[in-house]
Amino acid sequence: MANAKSQILAHLGTTPPPEPLPEPDYTPLAFDDPLSAFARALEAAGGELRREKVDEILTNINPKGSVIDIRKSFDPEADPPAVLILAARLGVAENGAVWIDPQERYPRRWIPLAEMILIALDPAAIVATMHEAYAAIETDRIRYGVFLSGPSKTADIEQSLVLGAHGAGTLIVGLR
Repeated sequence: MANAKSQILAHLGTTPPPEPLPEPDYTPLAFDDPLSAFARALEAAGGELRREKVDEILTNINPKGSVIDIRKSFDPEADPPAVLILAARLGVAENGAVWIDPQERYPRRWIPLAEMILIALDPAAIVATMHEAYAAIETDRIRYGVFLSGPSKTADIEQSLVLGAHGAGTLIVGLR
């Protein structure tokens, strides 16, 4: 009498290969107002869209601590800033994420160490889905990039949500 393992292995050898799976029926999302969809998704992720220029937002929040704007000149050897200003190459309406392009030569450590991140986004650069976002990114050219969607957050088993535990506690997207 054969053992169970031998029986299973013998059966596997006689089983025909499975039928190929059908192609998924993918209908891309579309938004009548991509900026409003982006704003809703960003807010759901804990971030905020302000329909004003980043420089105006910075003036209105009156930040405490250092501010580094990588759209202008900066010292890459500086300590991580309290407020980091970045320019996003594109935004994604379905999840409120922005793509931070590696063309900007700034120390990567600044993103998780800044207390607040302000991001300048061109509303015309908002795509509907992550599929469209990845198609727009030249993945063969880059070595590093990041999608950001809202501030850093974590929760424990008791479901206590903490913002800023592993990065910025505030993420605001402004227009450019």
